[in-house]
Amino acid sequence: RASCRRSSSRKPVPPACSRRTSAREMASILMRRVSVSALVIGLGGASGMSFASAAVPKQESAFKQLSVKLKAIANLGRLSALAEWDQLVMMPDSESASDDRGDMLATLAAVIHERSTEAELGALIARAEAEALADERDLANVRLARRDFDMMTKIPAELAERKAKLASSAYASWAKARPANDFKSFSPMLAECFAVAAEVARYTRTDEAELYDVALNEFESGMTAARCEVLFAEVQAVLKPLIAKVLASPHQPSGAALSGSFGTEAQGALNTQIV
Repeated sequence: RASCRRSSSRKPVPPACSRRTSAREMASILMRRVSVSALVIGLGGASGMSFASAAVPKQESAFKQLSVKLKAIANLGRLSALAEWDQLVMMPDSESASDDRGDMLATLAAVIHERSTEAELGALIARAEAEALADERDLANVRLARRDFDMMTKIPAELAERKAKLASSAYASWAKARPANDFKSFSPMLAECFAVAAEVARYTRTDEAELYDVALNEFESGMTAARCEVLFAEVQAVLKPLIAKVLASPHQPSGAALSGSFGTEAQGALNTQIV
């Protein structure tokens, strides 16, 4: 989360929020806008379905039925990601707003956990595994569905909610401590994040693997701490001489571009050019 930085320029506040409101009221207004947008775009637009229509006729193949359920779960995840983005970019910097958003994300995490661990989903995965699927992408989707289902069923719902709420609180704490370079005030929250990550890893590991390897696998499948050490050593072997050469050069790079005020249009043009 520490890599996510708040935008240097906020978007214009919509008319509905132009009057003076409390942080709690502002968070409520923003979340209503986020929720409606996500339901229209994510659930109704992209998938063309609502949660009520997530079921498909029983004559459909197990894989097609599974795909419908997985898409609904994915859309819930997209809604959660949208709420997180709104916290990073638009939400007021206040403790009450952060607490409210943490509660919202925890509720979403509970719903996602419930839908990701329901018995009907597990039965569909088993039936899809038994089908003769010809497309490698379909086979891969079934394998990933099995992996995610087996992992999610090992995590208690309470822990999933607590993890989501903590992520919101931790970001708010980091955002407050970072400008002041105050690691001491953030360190208790960081320690709690590590503790929860270790708790999740203990629930989900299937052998005697290191807890860090289990946690890392969530973000980089198959990666291990030992492999990271090898990769970092290779990068370090190249970077250290290069950095030393740059520092010893009489032509030092300018740091002027790292500070100052830059218009949003110019920033947008630069981003477009880079991408």
